[in-house]
Amino acid sequence: MLSMMLMCWNTSHLLARTLETLKNQDISSWDWELLIIDDNSEDDVKGIIEKHGNGLPIKYHRLDHNMGMRGNTFSINYGIDNSVGDVLMWSTPEVMLPPNALSVAYNTARGKKNFVTIPSHGLTSEIQLKIDEVDWKGDIHNINKLLEKYPLDDWNQIWFNLNFYESGRKDIGGKKKFYGNNQTVAVDKSIWLTSIGKFPYYLDYGSDDPWISGKRKRAKYTDVTLWEQSAYHQWHTRCQYWMALGKAPNWNKHGHTTSNLMNDPEVPKGGTCEMWDHGDRSNMSQSEIFSALQLAPLVEQTGFKEA
Repeated sequence: MLSMMLMCWNTSHLLARTLETLKNQDISSWDWELLIIDDNSEDDVKGIIEKHGNGLPIKYHRLDHNMGMRGNTFSINYGIDNSVGDVLMWSTPEVMLPPNALSVAYNTARGKKNFVTIPSHGLTSEIQLKIDEVDWKGDIHNINKLLEKYPLDDWNQIWFNLNFYESGRKDIGGKKKFYGNNQTVAVDKSIWLTSIGKFPYYLDYGSDDPWISGKRKRAKYTDVTLWEQSAYHQWHTRCQYWMALGKAPNWNKHGHTTSNLMNDPEVPKGGTCEMWDHGDRSNMSQSEIFSALQLAPLVEQTGFKEA
């Protein structure tokens, strides 16, 4: 059985499309569970599930806390503790998956020491605003049509192809041989917990990626990229936007914690800012806040609404 986890925080407007793509998976609903972990999101995750989740084996979990934005490590660990499958898969609400992604990921991870990743095409805000102009429900790869009018050296094309071609240049860059990003991942649960274990409670932006990279290399995992299962990563605002709104009270201006919020022995006493920023606990400057808040119209246009 596959246990897939989606960690949600202020991304339910993107979750709506992702749920629709999960309805097209060629895996029986008896063979997987979908844990949607709502990390005290400020939008209506439950309402989106009620509208778009029919027919999916959803188990909804709401985590109430007062930490604000805190990354994904807590939610992933919670999902691991509450999963029943022999294969774990985690992703985020903005990643739209092709029809046989789950079954291929499951078969590639089960019983093996594989770190299975699904690479995704990145959508710029410009492409995101056009996404519903094509029939992605009928065929998710219709999203490719939105790029047809752009030259290959245009930023929309480069961002779209960055995970697949060197420098994002489909015309002159060679195909990448490795992805390895900790975004859409599948692993055998028993092997993972025995050799890797759960994530440290970093509760920040980005510390999980280098941690998981180092741990799996030392544990001699084989990285497997499912290039033929290419997904689509919807645009969402950068974390600095939420930080500028005061939604991350425990982070410095770089998105790292300023204290060990869960008293985790793997996290420095002064937080992850001691790992990455020489202990810098400074907040965003007024000019940085002003700049980040210029994204407000795009956030609204791409569908975010507070509950």
